[in-house]
Amino acid sequence: MPDKVEFNRTPRTKETVPSNPGITSHTKRYEQVAAQIAGQIEQGALRPGQKVPSLQRIHKQFGVSLSTAIRAYSLMEKEGLLECRPQSGFYVTPRPPAPPQPAPKVHKASRVEMGSFNKGELFEIRAMVEKELLRPDSEVLHLGTIELNPDLLPLAALQKSTAAGPRRVGPKGYLYNWPPGDLSLRRQLARHYLDRGLSLSANDFLTTTGCTEGIQLCLDAVAKPGDLIAVESPSCVWSQVFIQRKGLKALEIPTLPHKGMDLDFLEKSLRRHKVKACLSIPSFHNPTGSLMPEANKRRLVEMLAARDIPLIENDINGDLSFGGAPAKPAKAFDKKGLVLLCSSFSKTLATGLRVGWVTPGKFYGEIKLNKILGTMSCNTFTESSVGHFMEQGLYRRFLAKARKFYAANLQAFLGALPRFFPRGTRVHRPQGGLTLWVEFPKGVDSFRLCREAMAEKILVLPGPFMSSQGKFKNCIRITYGYPWSERVEKALETVGRLAKEQLSGQK
Repeated sequence: MPDKVEFNRTPRTKETVPSNPGITSHTKRYEQVAAQIAGQIEQGALRPGQKVPSLQRIHKQFGVSLSTAIRAYSLMEKEGLLECRPQSGFYVTPRPPAPPQPAPKVHKASRVEMGSFNKGELFEIRAMVEKELLRPDSEVLHLGTIELNPDLLPLAALQKSTAAGPRRVGPKGYLYNWPPGDLSLRRQLARHYLDRGLSLSANDFLTTTGCTEGIQLCLDAVAKPGDLIAVESPSCVWSQVFIQRKGLKALEIPTLPHKGMDLDFLEKSLRRHKVKACLSIPSFHNPTGSLMPEANKRRLVEMLAARDIPLIENDINGDLSFGGAPAKPAKAFDKKGLVLLCSSFSKTLATGLRVGWVTPGKFYGEIKLNKILGTMSCNTFTESSVGHFMEQGLYRRFLAKARKFYAANLQAFLGALPRFFPRGTRVHRPQGGLTLWVEFPKGVDSFRLCREAMAEKILVLPGPFMSSQGKFKNCIRITYGYPWSERVEKALETVGRLAKEQLSGQK
């Protein structure tokens, strides 16, 4: 699959897919049945989320025994094509994006500055966006900010855990929750990361009020005003905000499609510049959704460790993988305690929990002190409640459901964009996370697009928000966290129309 979706090509005619691909005289009968149904899924006759024929119907339709039908469905379930819903039947599993094909060495938009950089305009648009985000009764569809699907929230289970939290901690819950934070939660975090290939103990974690506090604590521990911080380009909005407001300087490193930070470019930059720290999102980068391969993560950690440069790893999207295996954090390759991993539940479970964590490595003492001097402590009851939720296995179960939902939702967005956006538009195909990075043809001004979309009650995020140098002026970030609906589809159509009008000079 290409590294990006392009809209300037004529759609290809669908090829006829054999109804029995791979079937030979030596294929077992249940495998033949499974191959026939898989062929229907491939052709689109059976769509993701659609219920497939019952076992009784397969038994009659194919003239096989019930045990053969059961084996066929069990095989397809094992291969990830079907999922069983108790007392309901079998359904086609929402399909994640196919594995990417080799990408070009560097994405042009990652190196080239898009348009002139107008700081006044940047601050004006940023103020407009911030004002909109603070409105509690807003009717604007926040298509550019990361929103979670409220219908996915396991409300009943969370309420039970919330009730169990105070009982677990007792009167101590009304006292300061001094760092490193609730022990039961830290134990569960250690168990959770073990599934992702990272071996840590509860004592390696320090809890924070969300991931944002963790990143700020880490920056305060490893850098001082005026220091140079290597960061991806484009990068998370908050990364840019933190660097600017702390008086640091950003060294922008281009990102590669499906590979993340360009490590060759980084290595050359480290020879020329005195870099104090590196801030990166290796797993499902915001905004492109790219996943840095494990070999690259190892190289990144070793490259920085050889120069004693700390790596602040933003792992906020690490659990939102659309592939088979969980994403191993870069922290798993850390041998010198120089990788500071930060994350929270804000992009997976619920934004309002504000429960985050950091693994400070060799900077544990300094970050602990900074935490005490700052917010002092976290909420004991909330941390204990989330720890209980994880202990019951509910977080793992929830993640499986959330991954399937967002993978299917992504397909709906990717299917709609070619219909609405201008020819020549390019969209990175995420491997996980919640964001889409859209590159319009040159001539589209994302600042102007943001203003015009706001007039239509739609909020998109302009590309220059993701760069300290004001790059990517023809780009926007949108999120596919919202459930697909007529309103979302209409909003995408409106954004596409506004972009086309800019290119045609109608306004």
